[in-house]
Amino acid sequence: MLSQTENIQEHRLVNRLRSYWDRLRETDDLPNILKFNKGNISDIWENCLLIKLVSDGTNKVYNVEYTGRELLSAVGSDLKGKYFSAAGSNDLFSRELISALNNSIEKKEFTLSEGTFPNNKGKIVKYRDCIMPFKDGKGEISVLVVGISWRAF
Repeated sequence: MLSQTENIQEHRLVNRLRSYWDRLRETDDLPNILKFNKGNISDIWENCLLIKLVSDGTNKVYNVEYTGRELLSAVGSDLKGKYFSAAGSNDLFSRELISALNNSIEKKEFTLSEGTFPNNKGKIVKYRDCIMPFKDGKGEISVLVVGISWRAF
């Protein structure tokens, strides 16, 4: 169970990211990635992943372009440069993340999810995340920012 302080931080992360995403999208269904500025969320940026959708064929393929420093302990390594797809996902964190990313893309909206996974240090990590999809100049979802709060047991 999360402590009250951790729960406040978690809600703060989700609320801040939701508010920022809503401001960027204004009256559009999705905000354009060109409007995104990590400096506006610099105090929580280290709890985020920046993921690029590199293929939206039958099996979506995702490339992690940034892993926040606060997440390195949770996942056990830097995910930068790693590619993930449902077809090639063999660990629980990747499968759950891919499912949540696919859900956010399908709904074309800010989404929340949660889960648990074992990290490479033998700890069980409980996490909650929020996923913000961004469109490119063609109006297609091309980038997702994922804010994650977590605790290892």
